[in-house]
Amino acid sequence: ELAQIAGRAGRHIRDGAFGVTGTCRSLDDDVVAAIEAHRFDPVETLQWRSDVLDFASLTALRRSLDRASPRPEFQRARPDDDEEALSRLASFPEIRDRATSVAATGLLWDVCQIPDFRKIALDQHTRLLADIYDQIIDAGRVAEAWLEPRVEALNRVDGDIDAVSARIAHVRTWTYLSNRAGWVQNAAYWQEKTRSIEDALSDALHEKLTQRFVDRRTSVLQKRLRDEAPLLAGVSEDGEVIVEGQFVGRLLGFEFFPDPRAKGVEARKVRYAAERALAPVLAVRAAALANAPETELSLTPDGAIHWRSSAVATLAKGPAPLRPELRVKGLDAIPPNLRGRVQDRLQDFFAARVETLLHELLALKRASDGQEGVGLTGIARGVAYRLVENFGAMSRAQIADDIKALTQDERGKLRNLGIRFGEYTIHLPSLLKPAPARMLTMLWALWTGRQPEEFPPPKAGLVSLAMPKDFPHEFFYASGYRPSGERAVRIDMLERLAGQIRTAREGRALREGFEANSQMMSIVGCSGEDFEAILRSLGYRKETIRRPVAAPLPTPSVAGDTSGSKGRALENVADPVGVNEPGADKSAPTPAEPAATAEMAPPQDSVSEMVTPLPDASTAPTVDAPVDEARPEVSVAEPQASGSPIIEDLAEAAPGEAAAGPPASVSA
Repeated sequence: ELAQIAGRAGRHIRDGAFGVTGTCRSLDDDVVAAIEAHRFDPVETLQWRSDVLDFASLTALRRSLDRASPRPEFQRARPDDDEEALSRLASFPEIRDRATSVAATGLLWDVCQIPDFRKIALDQHTRLLADIYDQIIDAGRVAEAWLEPRVEALNRVDGDIDAVSARIAHVRTWTYLSNRAGWVQNAAYWQEKTRSIEDALSDALHEKLTQRFVDRRTSVLQKRLRDEAPLLAGVSEDGEVIVEGQFVGRLLGFEFFPDPRAKGVEARKVRYAAERALAPVLAVRAAALANAPETELSLTPDGAIHWRSSAVATLAKGPAPLRPELRVKGLDAIPPNLRGRVQDRLQDFFAARVETLLHELLALKRASDGQEGVGLTGIARGVAYRLVENFGAMSRAQIADDIKALTQDERGKLRNLGIRFGEYTIHLPSLLKPAPARMLTMLWALWTGRQPEEFPPPKAGLVSLAMPKDFPHEFFYASGYRPSGERAVRIDMLERLAGQIRTAREGRALREGFEANSQMMSIVGCSGEDFEAILRSLGYRKETIRRPVAAPLPTPSVAGDTSGSKGRALENVADPVGVNEPGADKSAPTPAEPAATAEMAPPQDSVSEMVTPLPDASTAPTVDAPVDEARPEVSVAEPQASGSPIIEDLAEAAPGEAAAGPPASVSA
């Protein structure tokens, strides 16, 4: 038993000490050593009772119960309640006259095994068993007319704790009876009835026990308050507040939450006693927080500052996007001389976090305000201000005219401040890391009057993600992503995709576009329709271009070789000379390759899907349309009517590449 107590105390997981309470004697060292080593004396005897019963008569039944054990290590158990009940019932003449057959004797033994839930007196329990036996032996089951008044008498919750406890014990007898097959008519109804009564009585007992605790707590606290003596209080590690040995509530940070069981006048007394007792505790806590090191403080994504596992302050919308308001919880409970120190310590902690994670954005903010000494003026200062206002990232199309108007000197100053002029976005690359992105997402939610927990930042490592329809585009820019079609693509990955596209278009006529490949898809972590939607959002469309090509030279015949000639792979097909060049004659035939041998096969058509810029800029997204003043404007005509249909299923464009598909997400 001592070992089981130690196990329930968790001593098999954590080390502890062996102690005693009250007047218990100390544990012997040998006992402690045995428990720690899990070493116990072997079991020498077991309690035993015969399970081979003879129901031929009452005498035979009692004789079979008294049978001696077959082995010396089996010790005869003391008579249990059912044996005591059988002995008493066997002394009743009316019971002896009825229990004359095997069935009647067996039924009597079953009735004797009804537990004595009431624990009042053995004679009363025996009398109840006799009544139940008479009901069943006469009518085959307990009559509802006999059972109903006994059950209904228990269906009340008034009285003191002892009365309610007694009713619970009584109703359990009828619950047991209703669950014996064939003993009660309409057993399902009585099972539900007795269970509902027991539940109601259990709830009433809980309330009465709670009230007794509350009453005792109230009397203790009231006496101590009346004496105006100092109250003894303590706070456990999980925040439980104990005043004069009574639990009164919890202390989380500097906020006290009274015990919810306290109501009315009692609740006011509990709070008053807690405030008096906790005054010195709160002063000590405030002083500790005012001098707390950085390691004891943390900022959570929901905009709360935690100290020692408790939220002590929250952030709210402030006067500027990067300057939220800090509100200390329970500030009124802190002594006035410590309130300012606590406020300053938390403000310094948050300012240090912002400076560490967003130092480039803060430097850009100072430069836009004319404080950094870099000499930003005019349009450059306006670009910096717009970028700060948009949390460090925005579509290039939004300020395209301003960017075109920048001089090279102004561009250089902005680049020195960390700004990158991407093909589709203007951003600060240092803000795309997970920690700065989380901070910016939280600041954006606070500045726009939203709850930060409702707009969690994207998981670290995702290069793209599906966009929830109710999330505004500004959220994704603040998180370091650009809305593109049905997905938001991380800004650096989108610019890398743009670089791949430029590489793919090098050496081709600008009008001809490029062929998408698996490497492009892997950069943005998606394929198929999602990838096509991204390209469309960048101002591209997909079309099929047919090119006449000549079949390859036949392979020299080898004995036994029946494989025949194979067509060239699409990715190795050279662009036909003059096809799709500006000013080319559409009606002129394409020059054929010179014949190598007389056996050359006739020319074939090769189908290739190309991604080309949209011919009409008005069909591209207005906000996110690519703008690049460094590239010459190219006028692109519509493709030929024949052989150039627009294909909607991107997966058909490159079966060998799109089928495999890139991974769903790629770590940076």
